[in-house]
Amino acid sequence: MAAGGAAATGADGASTGGGAEAHPASIPTIATSLVILLMLLILLEALLALALFVLIVWWTMFSGRPKGEPPKDDDPPPRD
Repeated sequence: MAAGGAAATGADGASTGGGAEAHPASIPTIATSLVILLMLLILLEALLALALFVLIVWWTMFSGRPKGEPPKDDDPPPRD
C-alpha cells in the first residue's frame, strides 16, 4: 500500500499491491422475523402511548361539571 492507505498502481493503472484480503459474501444480519417482531412491539408501544395521551386530553377537556362552567358574576342569568 502506498502512503495514505491507497493501493499503489503501476503505469498502466493496474494494482501493484500484494495479496487481496478475502471478504464474506454478505454481512450476517438478525433474522427477518425477529426484526419484524421488534418493530411491531415498538409500534404497539407507540400506539398505546398515543391512546393514553388522547384519553388524558379527553378526560381533562370534557369531564367536569354536569352543566359546564358556572356563570360569571357580570353575566346575566340564563333565560329559560
